Amino acid sequence: IEDYVGDSGAEAAEELTEEGLQPLVVDSDGVELDATEQEECLVIDVEPTGSVEPGSVVTVDCLRLPW
Repeated sequence: IEDYVGDSGAEAAEELTEEGLQPLVVDSDGVELDATEQEECLVIDVEPTGSVEPGSVVTVDCLRLPW
């Protein structure tokens, strides 16, 4: 988790995709964020943690920044 916390949702999604995972970037209400919204949020949590099988969905909780 520490690798992603504080990154933009887009950065985390890109890194997770490169690792063979399927990122699902959501806001604090659980709403999936599009690519533009992912650029404008900061990662606050990633689930699950630890070892994850390739192809698994990883939920990235993101805090929307007030612009």
